[in-house]
Amino acid sequence: MKLFGIYLLTDIPNLEQNHRRFAEINNLEYKKFDVRTYYEKWALVYHLLESHPGETLVFIDAFSYFVSPDFDLDLSEPITIQELHGKVMDNFFVVRSCRESLKVFHEVECHAAHRFTWDGSFLFEVALPKGIAKSYGYQTQSGKRFNLDLGYSDRGRFFSIEELPIGLGADHETASEYRESSVADLLVAKCGNPNWPRSQLWTEAEIICKHRPKKTGKLAFQSQDSENSYLEIINPGKSLALVTLSCQEPELPTAVYADVSEQNFRRYAERQGLTLYLYKDKPPAFAGLHSTWVKPYILLRHLRDHENVSWIDSDILISDDFLIIQDNDVVVYKDPGGLFNAGFMAFRNSEKAIDFLHAVIARCEAIEDRSTLFVNGGDQRQFIEEYLVHFPDSLPRSNLVANIPTVLDKLREPGPGLWHFMGLNPPSIRAIVMDYYNSRLQNDDEL
Repeated sequence: MKLFGIYLLTDIPNLEQNHRRFAEINNLEYKKFDVRTYYEKWALVYHLLESHPGETLVFIDAFSYFVSPDFDLDLSEPITIQELHGKVMDNFFVVRSCRESLKVFHEVECHAAHRFTWDGSFLFEVALPKGIAKSYGYQTQSGKRFNLDLGYSDRGRFFSIEELPIGLGADHETASEYRESSVADLLVAKCGNPNWPRSQLWTEAEIICKHRPKKTGKLAFQSQDSENSYLEIINPGKSLALVTLSCQEPELPTAVYADVSEQNFRRYAERQGLTLYLYKDKPPAFAGLHSTWVKPYILLRHLRDHENVSWIDSDILISDDFLIIQDNDVVVYKDPGGLFNAGFMAFRNSEKAIDFLHAVIARCEAIEDRSTLFVNGGDQRQFIEEYLVHFPDSLPRSNLVANIPTVLDKLREPGPGLWHFMGLNPPSIRAIVMDYYNSRLQNDDEL
């Protein structure tokens, strides 16, 4: 048997080591191939099957890693593959090269050739002939979770940081050597979005394979104001201030990544000598609102006390040498999918900025339902609409400076920056990726 890594990404040393280790334990020959498109992937799979008649071949991609070394699958059918949510996953599969399997993958290759070459969303749409393919369901008859996509919730809930399956390492035999896990019976875990352009150059699976759990407790929190038990103030009275809020919400029951960003913000506040307002919960007056809708109220509350106040979301990391721009009444940064992102914004203590925040609040209060993150476009839509009214001739700053999505990480010049891990789910994955970046920032590595 042979294990073939077919990679749309190249800078994945820890993931490759994970795949090699699995091959060594199971006496599989390992070889990797770099491809640029989905068509190249399926053309290569067909070629490898044709070149190894009668052999059983194992295929894995750059978004998947081995959790367990126990390769005890039922390989009685020519094709062994995973079904998830009504579709077939193409990240990991086992094929015995024979005429029947060649016919299936010839059809898959032809199907991919007629699609946009970067479109991986079809997830193996070609029907698998009965009697040829053994398609594992969510759980097999033995209860083993053959291949799980961590981007989906597990029976209605996301994996917590303690339960997240960690990749098989170079010097370990089993995942149980890392920790007790509710997914110890899992063979392969998938994490990452193969539909991003090749310029992404990274994958969450690579970072998870590098990650090892840290036994550190949460930061101790003592409010400096008994009437505001939900608020901690660091370096009070400075001319510049940074404001953030993190609290539990129904769709994010454990905002574990906020522990990482809090450490990062504290470090930044000390290095830059600015005031940091850490809101650990919403002020009681806003108990009926989702936390994202509280943003303009909190900004207005503190703006009169400083020359400049910036809002920063709790899923953002900031480098020590990032300088907050103060040359406009309101400074915003571009969003990949819109005019700007409300995750980081800077406000000068001016009548224009104060009038703008009052207008945003008025627009928000005209909306009856503000109980969830994205209802009625969320707070971001309200900020954008008022920005177009108050600053019609202004343009947002580049998001290769701030609000940098990790997908654009490798496209920017080295230097000060602010990274926004927006949309990276589940929260436990977001926490691990943020911890990886935060460690690099603390070690002064170039990002």
